[in-house]
Amino acid sequence: MSKIISLSVDDDFARDLTGLMEAAGYKNRSRFMRDA
Repeated sequence: MSKIISLSVDDDFARDLTGLMEAAGYKNRSRFMRDA
C-alpha cells in the first residue's frame, strides 16, 4: 500500500532537486522522487 508523505526543505535544496528532476527529463517532482 502506498503512503503519502510531505516534507519541508530549504530553497537551495528545492532548487537543486528541481535541476536534477529537469535534467532527468521529469516534469513532476513527485514522480521524480518516486522513481529515484
